[in-house]
Amino acid sequence: MKKLVSLILIGFIFSCSENPKLKLKVKGLKKGTVYIETFKDTAYTLLDSMYFYNTEIQEKDLRVEYPTLVRLKLESDKYKSPYVEFFYNNGNVEAESTLKNFITDFEVKGDSLTTDIKDYQKIIKKFNNQKLDLIAEKLNILTKKDTINTIEFIDENLNKLERRKGLFIINFCLNKNDKAYTPLIAYTEINYITKKYIDSIYSNLTDNVKESHFGVLLRKELNK
Repeated sequence: MKKLVSLILIGFIFSCSENPKLKLKVKGLKKGTVYIETFKDTAYTLLDSMYFYNTEIQEKDLRVEYPTLVRLKLESDKYKSPYVEFFYNNGNVEAESTLKNFITDFEVKGDSLTTDIKDYQKIIKKFNNQKLDLIAEKLNILTKKDTINTIEFIDENLNKLERRKGLFIINFCLNKNDKAYTPLIAYTEINYITKKYIDSIYSNLTDNVKESHFGVLLRKELNK
């Protein structure tokens, strides 16, 4: 009987230790809530939350059904942030930021997939920022006269930027054919990729990645 109880306790301790965790530090935060959302098929859904009170550090068990994107959103009495996003694959992750600059100061450390995709996200962010700058410039000159040529020039640059972004996504996916995040990227950025290149990306995936959740969804997009 004692042996049985001991085995149950050992099994319980072992199973608890296997739970992947998200550890988050937000410098300067005394009270607030960080909402944890995961990407499922077509949209983000709320998974959990972390409540901070008189502490800058919180830890939470975090498990997802399949490798996907996780995003965090901070809300406090004086601050409501946009979200920060990272790839998650059921591994221990440590993240750190500040209350003052929750988005720009955000850093995450985890398994190789989590860190590997960070460079991709930084470049995509640059593309998106350049697009926002061009749109803002276009809106600004719309109030002026004789701006047709200028608007056409901006539209031309927007089109070039979209093509460059699309080519970057395609090349990245083709070069990362054995990574769990590749079909996810191709699936979420499908508006930038023609069906021809979706087929190339999917065909280039390793067999196990093809059978992943987002590999299956990518195949369904091809069959539409």
